[in-house]
Amino acid sequence: MDRRMFLYRAGSTAFVSSRGILDQPVVPIELKFHGTNTRLMPIDFTGLSYEAGQLYNPEFFSSRNGPLVDAFRGLSSKGVLRLGGHLSNITPWEGVGQDDPKQQRGVRHGIEDYWEWPLVDPAVQQNKRGIITRKAINNLRGFLDAVDWRLIYGLNFACGSAARAADEAESVAAARR
Repeated sequence: MDRRMFLYRAGSTAFVSSRGILDQPVVPIELKFHGTNTRLMPIDFTGLSYEAGQLYNPEFFSSRNGPLVDAFRGLSSKGVLRLGGHLSNITPWEGVGQDDPKQQRGVRHGIEDYWEWPLVDPAVQQNKRGIITRKAINNLRGFLDAVDWRLIYGLNFACGSAARAADEAESVAAARR
């Protein structure tokens, strides 16, 4: 029996048993691993992904957002937060290239219809023409310190310029220090 079949049968049995469909008593199972070839799940295996547009609200990922800090800590003592998603293709940056027509192209063409907008908080949903700011990046650093998670940060390469992407990347990297 391969791993997938084992997991399928184990999950099906647990589902059926939890529904009371089986009239047999529940029998505890003990698994023992022999040898040193076992692998452990890394402590930072937990991860969450948010749309880049969530950064339009600079207070969302902030150490002052106690309920969110508590929620992340409750999920895992260490983890990985990814900021990117489809909205990263149209999220403007306040730094170099802010007035670049290429960067603004993404802001002017139907972004209100992108299905991803319901994935961000209501404050951002009402401000679809926002901008990612250095304040949001600095607050994000404080949030990551508060929850002890790492970050994968997606840059906007769909509209804008290499200088704009470099400026944003430099700001994110500087916040790490």
